[in-house]
Amino acid sequence: MDVYVNNKRLRIKPRQTIGKGGEADVFAIDAKQAVKIFKPPEHPDYTGNPIEQQGAVERIAEHQKKLPAFPTTLPPKVIAPLKFVFEKPGQQIIGYTMPRLKNTQPLMRFADIRFRQTGVSTTDVINIFRDLHQTITAIHRSNTVIGDFNDLNVLVNRTHAYISDKVICIRTFATGCAALPHTWGKTAFWQSYDRINPWNRSLWIVIKINRFLTLTTVIIFG
Repeated sequence: MDVYVNNKRLRIKPRQTIGKGGEADVFAIDAKQAVKIFKPPEHPDYTGNPIEQQGAVERIAEHQKKLPAFPTTLPPKVIAPLKFVFEKPGQQIIGYTMPRLKNTQPLMRFADIRFRQTGVSTTDVINIFRDLHQTITAIHRSNTVIGDFNDLNVLVNRTHAYISDKVICIRTFATGCAALPHTWGKTAFWQSYDRINPWNRSLWIVIKINRFLTLTTVIIFG
Protein backbone atom coordinates (compact mmCIF):
# COMPACT_ATOMS: atom_id res chain seq x y z
CA MET A 1 0.00 0.00 0.00
CA ASP A 2 1.30 3.43 -0.95
CA VAL A 3 0.31 6.53 1.04
CA TYR A 4 1.62 10.09 1.11
CA VAL A 5 3.16 12.11 3.94
CA ASN A 6 4.24 15.69 3.16
CA ASN A 7 3.63 14.93 -0.52
CA LYS A 8 6.18 12.10 -0.35
CA ARG A 9 5.21 8.53 -1.07
CA LEU A 10 5.46 6.08 1.81
CA ARG A 11 5.21 2.38 0.99
CA ILE A 12 3.67 0.24 3.72
CA LYS A 13 3.88 -3.55 3.68
CA PRO A 14 1.79 -6.04 5.68
CA ARG A 15 4.89 -7.26 7.53
CA GLN A 16 5.18 -3.79 9.11
CA THR A 17 1.94 -4.29 11.05
CA ILE A 18 2.38 -3.73 14.78
CA GLY A 19 -1.22 -3.24 15.85
CA LYS A 20 -4.80 -3.77 14.75
CA GLY A 21 -7.95 -2.21 16.16
CA GLY A 22 -11.58 -1.93 15.27
CA GLU A 23 -11.09 1.38 13.47
CA ALA A 24 -7.50 1.38 12.22
CA ASP A 25 -4.33 -0.58 11.54
CA VAL A 26 -0.94 0.55 12.85
CA PHE A 27 2.32 0.01 10.98
CA ALA A 28 5.94 0.62 11.92
CA ILE A 29 7.77 3.25 9.90
CA ASP A 30 11.06 3.00 11.76
CA ALA A 31 12.32 2.57 15.31
CA LYS A 32 10.76 5.84 16.51
CA GLN A 33 7.64 6.37 14.42
CA ALA A 34 4.51 4.47 13.45
CA VAL A 35 1.62 5.25 11.13
CA LYS A 36 -2.06 4.73 11.89
CA ILE A 37 -4.27 4.11 8.85
CA PHE A 38 -8.05 4.24 9.25
CA LYS A 39 -9.83 1.23 7.83
CA PRO A 40 -11.78 2.17 4.68
CA PRO A 41 -15.29 0.76 4.12
CA GLU A 42 -13.86 -1.83 1.71
CA HIS A 43 -11.44 -3.19 4.35
CA PRO A 44 -11.60 -7.02 4.60
CA ASP A 45 -12.51 -6.76 8.30
CA TYR A 46 -15.80 -5.09 7.30
CA THR A 47 -16.79 -7.54 4.57
CA GLY A 48 -20.49 -8.37 4.80
CA ASN A 49 -21.07 -5.82 7.56
CA PRO A 50 -22.84 -2.74 6.15
CA ILE A 51 -23.06 -1.07 9.57
CA GLU A 52 -19.29 -1.18 10.02
CA GLN A 53 -18.78 -0.07 6.43
CA GLN A 54 -20.98 2.98 6.93
CA GLY A 55 -19.23 3.66 10.21
CA ALA A 56 -15.89 3.73 8.37
CA VAL A 57 -17.25 6.26 5.86
CA GLU A 58 -18.51 8.52 8.66
CA ARG A 59 -15.35 8.15 10.73
CA ILE A 60 -13.04 9.15 7.87
CA ALA A 61 -15.29 12.11 7.03
CA GLU A 62 -15.26 13.25 10.67
CA HIS A 63 -11.47 13.08 10.84
CA GLN A 64 -11.13 15.57 7.99
CA LYS A 65 -12.17 18.23 10.53
CA LYS A 66 -11.12 16.54 13.75
CA LEU A 67 -7.45 15.93 12.99
CA PRO A 68 -6.59 19.48 11.81
CA ALA A 69 -8.20 20.74 15.04
CA PHE A 70 -6.17 18.43 17.27
CA PRO A 71 -4.52 20.38 20.14
CA THR A 72 -0.84 21.15 19.67
CA THR A 73 0.03 22.05 23.28
CA LEU A 74 -0.38 18.63 24.88
CA PRO A 75 2.21 17.06 27.20
CA PRO A 76 4.74 14.65 25.66
CA LYS A 77 3.11 11.52 27.12
CA VAL A 78 0.04 11.97 24.95
CA ILE A 79 0.52 9.89 21.80
CA ALA A 80 -0.49 12.71 19.47
CA PRO A 81 -0.56 12.84 15.66
CA LEU A 82 2.65 14.12 14.09
CA LYS A 83 1.89 14.37 10.36
CA PHE A 84 -1.22 13.64 8.33
CA VAL A 85 -1.31 10.74 5.89
CA PHE A 86 -3.12 11.00 2.55
CA GLU A 87 -4.14 8.40 0.01
CA LYS A 88 -2.99 10.83 -2.69
CA PRO A 89 -1.51 14.33 -2.32
CA GLY A 90 -4.27 16.85 -1.70
CA GLN A 91 -6.95 14.23 -1.14
CA GLN A 92 -8.65 13.25 2.13
CA ILE A 93 -6.73 12.37 5.28
CA ILE A 94 -6.64 8.60 5.85
CA GLY A 95 -4.38 8.49 8.90
CA TYR A 96 -1.40 10.03 10.61
CA THR A 97 2.10 9.33 11.82
CA MET A 98 2.75 9.19 15.56
CA PRO A 99 5.46 8.27 18.06
CA ARG A 100 6.14 4.55 18.25
CA LEU A 101 6.08 2.99 21.70
CA LYS A 102 7.70 -0.34 22.47
CA ASN A 103 7.30 -2.85 25.29
CA THR A 104 4.02 -1.39 26.53
CA GLN A 105 1.00 -2.97 28.17
CA PRO A 106 -2.50 -1.51 28.44
CA LEU A 107 -3.28 -0.28 31.94
CA MET A 108 -6.02 -2.91 32.10
CA ARG A 109 -3.38 -5.65 32.42
CA PHE A 110 -2.29 -4.25 35.79
CA ALA A 111 -5.70 -5.13 37.28
CA ASP A 112 -5.11 -8.81 36.42
CA ILE A 113 -3.82 -10.64 39.48
CA ARG A 114 -1.98 -13.16 37.29
CA PHE A 115 -0.12 -10.38 35.48
CA ARG A 116 0.71 -8.66 38.78
CA GLN A 117 2.22 -11.89 40.06
CA THR A 118 4.82 -11.77 37.28
CA GLY A 119 6.75 -9.13 39.23
CA VAL A 120 4.63 -5.98 39.22
CA SER A 121 4.58 -4.49 42.72
CA THR A 122 1.97 -2.28 44.35
CA THR A 123 4.60 0.47 44.40
CA ASP A 124 4.92 0.15 40.63
CA VAL A 125 1.16 0.62 40.22
CA ILE A 126 1.16 3.65 42.53
CA ASN A 127 3.97 5.22 40.50
CA ILE A 128 2.07 4.54 37.26
CA PHE A 129 -0.93 6.46 38.58
CA ARG A 130 1.28 9.28 39.85
CA ASP A 131 2.75 9.62 36.37
CA LEU A 132 -0.73 9.46 34.83
CA HIS A 133 -1.95 12.16 37.23
CA GLN A 134 0.79 14.53 36.10
CA THR A 135 -0.07 14.05 32.44
CA ILE A 136 -3.82 14.48 32.93
CA THR A 137 -3.25 17.61 35.00
CA ALA A 138 -1.09 19.03 32.19
CA ILE A 139 -3.81 18.21 29.64
CA HIS A 140 -6.38 20.10 31.72
CA ARG A 141 -4.02 23.06 32.07
CA SER A 142 -3.87 23.23 28.27
CA ASN A 143 -7.66 23.78 28.36
CA THR A 144 -8.30 20.45 26.61
CA VAL A 145 -11.09 18.00 27.41
CA ILE A 146 -10.49 14.27 27.91
CA GLY A 147 -13.16 12.00 26.51
CA ASP A 148 -12.88 8.24 26.10
CA PHE A 149 -10.66 7.58 29.11
CA ASN A 150 -10.44 3.90 29.97
CA ASP A 151 -7.77 1.38 30.87
CA LEU A 152 -7.30 0.29 27.26
CA ASN A 153 -6.39 3.81 26.17
CA VAL A 154 -3.49 4.12 28.58
CA LEU A 155 -0.27 2.29 27.65
CA VAL A 156 2.36 1.56 30.29
CA ASN A 157 6.09 1.06 29.98
CA ARG A 158 7.54 0.22 33.40
CA THR A 159 6.03 3.03 35.48
CA HIS A 160 5.50 5.48 32.62
CA ALA A 161 1.90 5.97 31.48
CA TYR A 162 1.19 7.14 27.94
CA ILE A 163 -2.26 8.34 26.93
CA SER A 164 -3.70 7.42 23.55
CA ASP A 165 -4.78 10.21 21.22
CA LYS A 166 -8.23 8.56 21.29
CA VAL A 167 -9.00 10.10 24.69
CA ILE A 168 -8.58 13.68 23.50
CA CYS A 169 -11.80 15.49 22.67
CA ILE A 170 -11.34 18.19 20.08
CA ARG A 171 -13.07 20.56 22.47
CA THR A 172 -12.10 22.99 25.17
CA PHE A 173 -13.63 23.71 28.55
CA ALA A 174 -14.95 26.93 27.01
CA THR A 175 -16.77 25.34 24.06
CA GLY A 176 -17.81 22.12 25.85
CA CYS A 177 -19.95 19.87 23.67
CA ALA A 178 -20.44 22.49 20.99
CA ALA A 179 -17.44 21.38 18.99
CA LEU A 180 -16.80 18.12 17.16
CA PRO A 181 -18.42 14.87 18.32
CA HIS A 182 -16.54 12.33 20.40
CA THR A 183 -17.25 8.70 21.23
CA TRP A 184 -17.45 7.96 24.95
CA GLY A 185 -16.29 4.74 26.59
CA LYS A 186 -18.69 1.97 27.53
CA THR A 187 -16.61 -0.33 29.71
CA ALA A 188 -17.93 -1.56 33.05
CA PHE A 189 -16.42 1.07 35.33
CA TRP A 190 -17.46 3.75 32.84
CA GLN A 191 -21.16 3.26 33.60
CA SER A 192 -20.93 5.83 36.40
CA TYR A 193 -19.21 8.30 34.07
CA ASP A 194 -21.97 8.45 31.47
CA ARG A 195 -24.48 9.77 33.98
CA ILE A 196 -22.49 12.81 35.13
CA ASN A 197 -21.03 15.88 33.48
CA PRO A 198 -18.12 14.43 31.45
CA TRP A 199 -15.50 17.09 32.06
CA ASN A 200 -12.81 17.80 34.59
CA ARG A 201 -14.27 16.82 37.98
CA SER A 202 -16.12 13.72 36.79
CA LEU A 203 -13.01 12.45 34.99
CA TRP A 204 -11.18 12.26 38.32
CA ILE A 205 -14.06 10.14 39.66
CA VAL A 206 -13.48 7.67 36.85
CA ILE A 207 -9.73 7.65 37.46
CA LYS A 208 -10.30 6.95 41.16
CA ILE A 209 -12.55 4.02 40.25
CA ASN A 210 -9.92 2.73 37.83
CA ARG A 211 -7.16 3.20 40.40
CA PHE A 212 -9.15 1.23 42.99
CA LEU A 213 -9.77 -1.57 40.52
CA THR A 214 -6.11 -1.72 39.50
CA LEU A 215 -4.67 -1.61 42.99
CA THR A 216 -7.05 -4.20 44.44
CA THR A 217 -7.57 -6.32 41.28
CA VAL A 218 -11.26 -6.34 42.25
CA ILE A 219 -14.00 -5.58 39.70
CA ILE A 220 -16.52 -3.30 41.40
CA PHE A 221 -19.04 -3.09 38.57
CA GLY A 222 -20.75 -6.12 37.09
